[in-house]
Amino acid sequence: MMWSALDDLGAERIGHGVKAVTDPRLVDRLARDRVALEMCPTSNLQTGVVASRLAHPVDRLLRADVPVTVSTDARTVSGVTLADERELLRATFGWREDEWRTCQLNALAAAFVDDATRSALGPAITRDLAR
Repeated sequence: MMWSALDDLGAERIGHGVKAVTDPRLVDRLARDRVALEMCPTSNLQTGVVASRLAHPVDRLLRADVPVTVSTDARTVSGVTLADERELLRATFGWREDEWRTCQLNALAAAFVDDATRSALGPAITRDLAR
């Protein structure tokens, strides 16, 4: 399905994409073409897409240079905030500021906005990450 999204539809960003980790060629393609995966760890746990926190592929994909982003998915349904996701990733994979910064900058790069908006948001994101 992801191959078709890339090859047939020219996808630049894919929601969730947790199963990408099972195909090394796909992981290489996502990294090479800078196709962002919007990861939602808590939602994936709640829906049973992954069996456990440690089984979530977000860390492996980030370390494979796939442009991973971290989101809350359905925040009002899942009962999770972005701060909760950040803490989950810190506690599970030992993520520090570098990993979190990378994910947020990946999100900025993958955002469907014009260059002027992206340029305006960049300093704000960088400033907020420095807090």
